[in-house]
Amino acid sequence: MRDYSIFHTFSAETKNRLFNNLPDKPYCSNNLKQGLQIRSKKTAFEKYIYIQLNKYYAVCYLTFDVDREGAGAEWYFELDLPAPTFVTINPENLYAHLVYELFTPVLLWENARQKPIEWLNAIRRAWTEALGADAGYNGLISKNPNSSHWHILDFNARYDLGELSEAVTIKDHHYQTPKGFREDFAGEGRNNFLFEVGRFYSYRKKDSCKNETALQDVLFTHLLNVNHTEFAEPLPMNEVRHIAKSIAKFTWKYRNTISGGYERKTTDEELKKIRIANAHQTAEIKRLATEGKIKKAIDTFLRAGRRITKAGIAREAGVSRQAINRYYSHLF
Repeated sequence: MRDYSIFHTFSAETKNRLFNNLPDKPYCSNNLKQGLQIRSKKTAFEKYIYIQLNKYYAVCYLTFDVDREGAGAEWYFELDLPAPTFVTINPENLYAHLVYELFTPVLLWENARQKPIEWLNAIRRAWTEALGADAGYNGLISKNPNSSHWHILDFNARYDLGELSEAVTIKDHHYQTPKGFREDFAGEGRNNFLFEVGRFYSYRKKDSCKNETALQDVLFTHLLNVNHTEFAEPLPMNEVRHIAKSIAKFTWKYRNTISGGYERKTTDEELKKIRIANAHQTAEIKRLATEGKIKKAIDTFLRAGRRITKAGIAREAGVSRQAINRYYSHLF
């Protein structure tokens, strides 16, 4: 029987630092099968068992999902790796999330330096392999260490990227695309990149899925991981979900004509139609989101008794006057 007396519970220092680093309105949930909610930082931290640790524009916490009994202590007893900042353990099966906090967050916004992002992604992959963690885990949602639902081991450790890289073997700096992947799609935009990566992944996973819904779930998880590790500005979750859905529908329909070696009897023209349909769906999502911002801005002006002008609404909604004139004049 392993001796767990060397571990201690969630400290005030780690807890306060985590709370300060959380997004203002993180994703959270008490049942992941029922989806995610957006709540205030205080509400999410105090009332939900799953929570988003990182802001969308920066990575401060690296979370690794290890689905093995005793995973919370393997790093110490078997792997001789540096201590996590904290570990959240499922008391029912002793599976765990190992979380490593960075001294300096890695920025992900569009104009951020790319080398730290690439280095971070390489370190994340190397640590995933070293820990035997789930490579499909996207890192967006973690077990909330502030929830009594989990057992907590707190070591209050923090690291820079150099320290984390020295503890493991870094094999590469780039996303490993599957065999047969057409490299030129990487330059055609995030949607096409995810589509191409996703369809090859679906060919490999289709036979292990019981139905189209199961395949869609597997794809969604994988593409979320690619989305958050490969793009400085990740696509919204809904767009990733729609991409996964369209690929799963196509792959499941033609599952008997597609081999695990990625050979298929369907045509490039059919794939082109799917990509076009997916692009239209993405454009519609963006259009509805922008309309929502404009309607909210108009409502704000009305409540304040302010004069409504296209220029004023554009500033309030964060869109250009030209966009309003071209696409949204019907709202006025």
